[in-house]
Amino acid sequence: MAIEEITREQWETLLNRYASFKKLFIECEETDPELNTNMQPMNELRAVLDHLIRVIAIEKLGSTEYDVKSQFDKLSSHIRRAFFDVCDMLAINYRNKIVDALTPFSSKVIIVAVDNYYKEIKPFIGSLDLRIADYRNNKGKEEIEESIVVAYEEDVLKLKDFYLSILDRLEALEELQAEENEAKTVEKKNRTTDRIIGIIVGAAGIIAGVLIAIFA
Repeated sequence: MAIEEITREQWETLLNRYASFKKLFIECEETDPELNTNMQPMNELRAVLDHLIRVIAIEKLGSTEYDVKSQFDKLSSHIRRAFFDVCDMLAINYRNKIVDALTPFSSKVIIVAVDNYYKEIKPFIGSLDLRIADYRNNKGKEEIEESIVVAYEEDVLKLKDFYLSILDRLEALEELQAEENEAKTVEKKNRTTDRIIGIIVGAAGIIAGVLIAIFA
């Protein structure tokens, strides 16, 4: 395969895949709890650079050391793996962020403040593992791969939108939780007071019974 046989469409697909990867990779770093860099995609990028240099050597220097089809296929494969790795990590990051954001709040508060959580967000998160498994099982199948890439990126960005919508309602969540906690405190005090009164009344009844028995 000569360098000219790599079509414009193939290069566009590759470059678009890289553009998506780069955007998601930066976001993955920003959403990591410790702002760490995921090294697995970085290792894939090193391999991408290696095969890209070989393709350039074939085109610009007429190198016969490498087969251009083999190098381009490997280049595409490493870009693919880098994309899926970063999507996996970003999906985990956003799921954890959603869980962490909602952990301090009761289900009653969440239902009121984030009315689509149990109807939409939680079911979406619950079904995501199955979709990710399906994406990974079908990656590399040329006839459907681009649709898989688009779908996976859309799922990750939807998780992001859900997380941001929860952050927008954080003040309401905190206010409602404070009200619920205060109501529980008042209720607890009332129960304690009722018990004390019950004890006093019971003791008074016993004392009264004893006095009556003594002076009868």
